[in-house]
Amino acid sequence: MELFEGEAIVQVSGKYNPVDYIYELTFRTSRGRSLNAGQPLQVSFNFDPQFDRAELRMLSGRSSGC
Repeated sequence: MELFEGEAIVQVSGKYNPVDYIYELTFRTSRGRSLNAGQPLQVSFNFDPQFDRAELRMLSGRSSGC
């Protein structure tokens, strides 16, 4: 997905299996566009910017394997 001038990723969400791997990712942009990849199975997660009208610059995390 190529972003337009001034467009930013503002949300990443998806599904994962805690003992395995990520099953689905959805990227949403400041223009309301989205890109889905994978299968909608397992446990949900969501990353949002901390402030209104902000964009996501980095995603970080890990699983404890539980």
